[in-house]
Amino acid sequence: MTEQQFYGEIAKMIMEALKSSDDKRGILRLRQEAHFSPKMLNEANILHLSGPNLVRLFLNLAMELTRLEFMGCCLRIAVFIWKVGDASDHVAENINKNHAGSPVSNHQNQPAL
Repeated sequence: MTEQQFYGEIAKMIMEALKSSDDKRGILRLRQEAHFSPKMLNEANILHLSGPNLVRLFLNLAMELTRLEFMGCCLRIAVFIWKVGDASDHVAENINKNHAGSPVSNHQNQPAL
């Protein structure tokens, strides 16, 4: 599994939850009332939301779904992430290694000011 496939599975779970809302207004309501851009509400872009907007998306998802549906969605995501992190196939390690040259990981080796 690649990093993109990993994120794609999570995005798919979120979109499935949005599309499963009882009144089928989930995505339309997110666009009109929660002020999310239509171009962001798809599997390819939904995880490109900033941290606060992703949390706000989940807040609105909680408004749209029943408690059981919302908890089920969150649990599916959590279990999937845990399984990837716990697996012995090194997917999680490879995802981290792909970011080895980032400024954040190099920052820890710099002397304190």
